[in-house]
Amino acid sequence: MMRRRLRMIVVSLGLALCVPRAARADEASAVAAESLFREGRALADKGRFEEACGLFSRSQQLDPAVGTLLNLGECYEQVDKLATAWLAYRQATALAVTRNDERRASIARSAAARIEPRLALLSIASPKATPPGLTVTRNGVRVDPAAFDAPLPVDPGLQTIEVAADERKSWQTTVELREGERKTVQIPDLDPTTPVAQMSAPQDESPGDTQRAVAIGLEIGGGAVLAAGLVFGALAFVRWDSVSEVCPDGKCPSEAARLRKASDADEARTFSTISSVATAVGAIGLAAGVVLHLTAPERRVSVAPLVDRTALGLAVTLGL
Repeated sequence: MMRRRLRMIVVSLGLALCVPRAARADEASAVAAESLFREGRALADKGRFEEACGLFSRSQQLDPAVGTLLNLGECYEQVDKLATAWLAYRQATALAVTRNDERRASIARSAAARIEPRLALLSIASPKATPPGLTVTRNGVRVDPAAFDAPLPVDPGLQTIEVAADERKSWQTTVELREGERKTVQIPDLDPTTPVAQMSAPQDESPGDTQRAVAIGLEIGGGAVLAAGLVFGALAFVRWDSVSEVCPDGKCPSEAARLRKASDADEARTFSTISSVATAVGAIGLAAGVVLHLTAPERRVSVAPLVDRTALGLAVTLGL
């Protein structure tokens, strides 16, 4: 019996200790909130509204109160943040209604109505076609798509609108609004971004392509020179045939005949020399072109002119 009583006492004591802990936490927040509020009020009385607004906001976060919201609205109003002040008054109205504080609810309504005509309103018009992943921010704060096309109260001053979407180029604009002014920003159709694969740098021409181009040039040029050599060879044959008819085996019947055919003999020798050189060069060039074509791009082939006392042609070198 004694043990049962002791257990009941211990359980009761534990419950008694748990309740004060939660109460102490709420009380600590309330004390901190009150301290911040008083500091904010002291700064506001000195005209230091920028600092006071920050303290009122922190106090409201710790312990929401209608009076704090009213002071916060007044503070924002003093620093020309009219939209933020209007929102604080509206929040004060709602909180006062839930707490059956009609007097303060009436004060908050009147304050919100008083500054409402001075509000700057900004409408963000939705795009004609909504791309996937569309994100719109105003001064770094995301704008919900449900708020598109609606006039939103904003604080007077510069408003920066940024628009981004998947696989689209981002877009940004800045507008300035004054008290009571209304403006609309139209979200444009964003241009698609260029895929990375299409933006790669152009590649240099491969050695095989260069070799094939050289091969084609050699084949065409070599064939043309070879054809010319054959033509001059035929001309030389005709001249020698003419000389042979009058002076067979180099024996002319008269001095007059020898002199008459001497020029034909000179032309025949000239044509013969040209034919030999052109045929050789053309044949070598054509052969080099064929080799280059067949070996591209597996092998490197170099072609260089070859000239010495007894020969004229092209030197072709194959390499691995």
